Amino acid sequence: NDPSSKLVKKYNRCIGQMDSIVDLLFELELKIANLSNSGKAVNDMDEWKSRLKEALVIKGMLDESSNMIVNYLDSNKQIHFRNEIKLKQKLICEMRIVNQELYYLEMQLKILFMY
Repeated sequence: NDPSSKLVKKYNRCIGQMDSIVDLLFELELKIANLSNSGKAVNDMDEWKSRLKEALVIKGMLDESSNMIVNYLDSNKQIHFRNEIKLKQKLICEMRIVNQELYYLEMQLKILFMY
């Protein structure tokens, strides 16, 4: 149970939580954009915007935790880990976009074959 293994465990836990929160943020932003484009009631959007604000607070706390962990590393490793975190967040969002597009394509195919 040396300090470096504890640090790695904390980092891995933090990264694992990041998947969920980034996915949640992306989904909430997409939901708000869809509501905005559809002209739904403002009350519906306000509820989702409130949830987005809550998720952003959680994301901020997670970012603080990951920064505290990464700050224990030397400067080269800090840069590397911060870049890895940003890349992971970007990949999560890109995967959501691809999944969303696949869903839309599947729906178009279903509609096309209905007629």
